[in-house]
Amino acid sequence: MRNLFSLDLVLLSPRDGEWFVCTTTGAARARGSARVLPFIGVTKAPSDALPALAKSFATKTVGAAPRWMTQVGAFSEGTHPADTPISIAFVAVYPDGTVHDDEGWVRAESAVLPPRQKALLKATLGMLKHAVEHEPIAFHALPTTFTLRELQQVYELLLERSLHKASFRRSLHAAHLVEPTKAWRAEGRGRPAQLYKFAPRRRRGAVRGVRFELAR
Repeated sequence: MRNLFSLDLVLLSPRDGEWFVCTTTGAARARGSARVLPFIGVTKAPSDALPALAKSFATKTVGAAPRWMTQVGAFSEGTHPADTPISIAFVAVYPDGTVHDDEGWVRAESAVLPPRQKALLKATLGMLKHAVEHEPIAFHALPTTFTLRELQQVYELLLERSLHKASFRRSLHAAHLVEPTKAWRAEGRGRPAQLYKFAPRRRRGAVRGVRFELAR
């Protein structure tokens, strides 16, 4: 049966101030590309079960379930390894250290992908930049405990710009999203840094991200 569309995954993990993306060699060489993003062909019309399928596929690919995942959109321009007219992309983020098999993880900026997948990767990164104020994406790209420096680095990666340390921390505390733990971690020769955890204060509506009007 002919595939109606492909389900493509953009699985991202922050490492050393860069996004790394999960790739495979599956059907890459047939399209003249070194690697491809993980994808599966879908023969039935989209349904409410599509997010569940994407999550299951991501869990199988990485070996761990994503803590945050969302649909990016549908793409039709450019060639695709599955020769489908449409590709529906989902994005998920994983903390550094979650993935045990590093072979397929490459720098997102320099990933060589088929045309359609290259476009959807670019669109995904742009979507994250705008979604960060509305969803707590950064916290799901970190371990359960983290330093404020690590959190700032992930926000800078998502926003694609530097943030002023003092302004970042003021904005963060004003959002009531983190609380300190009793643990500390040594970082270089300086004093140990306190570890924090994601603990949003209960309030009406969904948990939001952080606005950085002052953190320039």
